[in-house]
Amino acid sequence: MRRVVGLLLLVVWFLKPLPAYGQAVSNFLLQAPIGFSSVLVDIRPEYDRRDVLVIYQIVLSPQATLPARLGLRIPAAAGEPHAVAMREGDELISLPYTTAAEGEWMRINFTTPAQEIQVEYYDPLLQRSQQKRSFEYRWPGDYAVQSLKVMVQQPVNASNMTFTPAFGSGQLLADGMTYYTSTEAKAEAGKTVTVRFSYDKPDDTLSAPSQPVSPSQPLGANTPGRVPVSTLLTVSGAVILAAALGIGAWWIWHVRRQKKMLKALRRRRHTPAAETPSVTAQEAVFCHQCGFRASPGDLFCRACGTKLRSGQG
Repeated sequence: MRRVVGLLLLVVWFLKPLPAYGQAVSNFLLQAPIGFSSVLVDIRPEYDRRDVLVIYQIVLSPQATLPARLGLRIPAAAGEPHAVAMREGDELISLPYTTAAEGEWMRINFTTPAQEIQVEYYDPLLQRSQQKRSFEYRWPGDYAVQSLKVMVQQPVNASNMTFTPAFGSGQLLADGMTYYTSTEAKAEAGKTVTVRFSYDKPDDTLSAPSQPVSPSQPLGANTPGRVPVSTLLTVSGAVILAAALGIGAWWIWHVRRQKKMLKALRRRRHTPAAETPSVTAQEAVFCHQCGFRASPGDLFCRACGTKLRSGQG
């Protein structure tokens, strides 16, 4: 007993100079249970995989103490989540997490310093029977939600979508896809919310590749990266003019070169060949016996062998 009392006194003594630490422990023990102000469940069957993409967009209640430690369940069949992130402005920043199997569920444990979070996973339990597709989604009810809304994207080439409970009529949004949305409802902690839907689809075309590319903001003359038509025409004209001048200069050089070569060729053709010494008729020697013309330096006729007379013309 004395040891226990002594240990308690020692703990109090250490805590005495640390009032801020003691207050933090007290706040942690007395803080209200975490709740969600709103949850949007964005369900996209056959979006960029043959599975069902489920996206949670969660806003924590204003009373939640940050950083908040959360444990959110997803179907065990989904395996690891595709993304766990917090939102800061327009950016999503990934958060570290751990997972723990709990029967048909898998719990994702993480801490968020931000009020808005996003969790994504792919559920492979889309049922197929020829052209018929059906799917069951369940909100596990880990936290109380002031406003829970489920939105389902109609896949490309799909028709005859039906919901249980009933959803509103489909609405075509800016991305060119049709969405069905449930009415907002309050969800209690520990209560499961189930949504079932089915549709007909004659092929396996995915929705993501077929969506048209659209600008993130209206295009105008001052849009970054946009080149006015007048500037484009000016630049194109300058390029064409430069190319024409280059071709013209090359052609003039080529024609002048050809003319120089032609003149040189003509000059060579009309230049008389160097005259070679020849034997004149007066210097020719003929055989006085047979009349055969002898070559310069011959002493005897190459035809009859007669000795040639010197000095004969």
